[in-house]
Amino acid sequence: MADRDRPKIDASDRPASPVTLKDIAWVNLLIGLSSFGGGLVSWFARELSERRRWVDYRGLLSGFALSQIMPGPSTVNLTLYFGFQLRGLAGALVAWLSLIVPPSLVALAIYVAYTHVPASGVAQSTLEGVAATAAGLNIATGINAGRRNRDWPTIIIAAVVFLAVAVFHLSILLVVLAAAPLSLALTWWWDEHE
Repeated sequence: MADRDRPKIDASDRPASPVTLKDIAWVNLLIGLSSFGGGLVSWFARELSERRRWVDYRGLLSGFALSQIMPGPSTVNLTLYFGFQLRGLAGALVAWLSLIVPPSLVALAIYVAYTHVPASGVAQSTLEGVAATAAGLNIATGINAGRRNRDWPTIIIAAVVFLAVAVFHLSILLVVLAAAPLSLALTWWWDEHE
């Protein structure tokens, strides 16, 4: 990917020192181990954009959008994308391994333990609480994104996609296929006429 295609990071937002592979591994390990029940995008937003300022919020949303339309799990795509943006192929590999392997081992241990624990109200309540937390994190990320991106193309596309999927229950694949070219055209037109 050419430098001109990478998400723009304002000079005032850049970290004081270059991002190391160790930094990438540590952040992805923390995200992978602490994001029980989903909500990974919220963790990425907090760690990459807000706390560490490795990428601006617009770049984060661009990476998230790209990760959504690529085949495979979007959070894995997202970590590969930012690992590559920050440190190339080595960064992508380190990000992927540190996000996937340790949490997979923890999940495997939990599954083994769960099969040995009789079904109980406490276990079910815990799982429901984790799911509610993940939903809340995703809603918070959406609200945060809406506050930071007040340009009309973003608002229009977000509203159209929300209505198509949440209200009219259209296929997500069809909505993405229709919204992607519309989004590109609208954003191009907006940038040209602003």
